[in-house]
Amino acid sequence: MTAKLQVDSKLLKTGLTIAKIVKPVLQDFSLEISSAMIRIWSLDKRRSTIAHVPFSGIIDQTEEFIIPVDRTSLLDVESNLCTISLTDKGAVVKYVDEGKSRTATIKRRSPGARRPLPPSVPDFSVAPRLRSKVFSRILNQVSASAQVKQTKTDEDARINQVHFYGASRVVTSNARYFASVVRHESIDFDMSVVSSDIPFIEGFLARCDEVAVCQDASRIYVVNPLNSDFLSFTKVTGARPEYKAVSVEDPAVSIKIGLEDLKNLLTWSSQAIDGTPRCTVSWEPGALVCSYNLGELGRTAIEYDGPSGRVDLPISTLITVVGYLEGTEVDLKFGIPSMPNVLVISQTFPDGTTSSHFLAAMR
Repeated sequence: MTAKLQVDSKLLKTGLTIAKIVKPVLQDFSLEISSAMIRIWSLDKRRSTIAHVPFSGIIDQTEEFIIPVDRTSLLDVESNLCTISLTDKGAVVKYVDEGKSRTATIKRRSPGARRPLPPSVPDFSVAPRLRSKVFSRILNQVSASAQVKQTKTDEDARINQVHFYGASRVVTSNARYFASVVRHESIDFDMSVVSSDIPFIEGFLARCDEVAVCQDASRIYVVNPLNSDFLSFTKVTGARPEYKAVSVEDPAVSIKIGLEDLKNLLTWSSQAIDGTPRCTVSWEPGALVCSYNLGELGRTAIEYDGPSGRVDLPISTLITVVGYLEGTEVDLKFGIPSMPNVLVISQTFPDGTTSSHFLAAMR
């Protein structure tokens, strides 16, 4: 007996796009069809994504089909009519559009296949919810010190993590000589996320307006509450430091500078410096100046309050941190009583997010 379902090809294509957030370690995607929904699933060693696609039609069984990575174009089509028929040969996908048609068969999962079954949707009924744009900004800002690209091994994953502290409403990341603290009132839960998971979360956030964040003993889940699509990843045990709030008030020097001006100055300086990682950043009435042992590299206008001064900083770290900043303006602070040799780069955003990045001076 053949069951025939009608699917919106755009939703099928979107579901595939969401599943592709995680590159499948098995080199294929699972296509599970049940009476309730079509589910497209991808997994690697630690992460997985599941997208849900509605259909019209009646089916009274649950079947799983496997589509290899090199055949995903079979689900990546937009047409006026898309049907999926469950036959003895497999799932027959057919697209019909203005007298043209295309048909392909996707094979069933082998009865003896030693591969995991698609997981169930986690219970997110009481989970904290965040607006996706806010969550994405929080993750982007904390990535400045998270060593995302440097997190490649299991040992890296234990060390390079971002930590959520619900009691303080902050998320933190820490590298050897620099750190970031991001604050928003929606962070009312504790969690630790491996730095290399951040791009996957951001990819998922780009496809929904709001997410629920929940976790169990072994996994963390980011769920779209509208359709139950979700991204999950295995927790990695690491050293979770105690959070201690640090005041950035009463600096000896306060500087306000245009973000593009700062980026342009640092980009030029990084290219012009030769033979040393050290960049001298100095400030004087009306100007921020970058120089090194052979002389001045460039300067740009600033709003400035405080005495003139200077600090030596690693240019590569400056470039890394500033690359994650957003908006049009940024505040620089130096000479904070509790951290006299630390430059603090701060921003405040209209959505209530605040970020502070701490860079230790070179000796």
